[in-house]
Amino acid sequence: MATVAVRGAGQSGHRVTVQRIACIALRGGCDGRQALPEVDSGRRGRHTRGVNRSLVVIGVLILVIGLAWPVVSKLPLFRLPGDILIERPGFKAYFPITTMLVVSAVASLVLWLMRR
Repeated sequence: MATVAVRGAGQSGHRVTVQRIACIALRGGCDGRQALPEVDSGRRGRHTRGVNRSLVVIGVLILVIGLAWPVVSKLPLFRLPGDILIERPGFKAYFPITTMLVVSAVASLVLWLMRR
């Protein structure tokens, strides 16, 4: 029977038979008992739930903005005093300074209220 050095065995130099590796891979163990303990999601599980929640919130926000776009597009955003527009033949530059300040203030207020 072939033996294989176990990765990460360190100084102990554990060796495992190929059959044992197959049993471990199947998670059943060849002798009827479980070869590997169940993996505790622990920290990784909490992180995954947070990421999942964030992705759902972002998706819902995109959906709401998309549904509200006909109304939002009629707001005077991007045409506020302080927004810089430079138009020349063949060239157009737009710097929405005031609009971005308003958007930033609203986003900060919403996030502050969500944390409370």
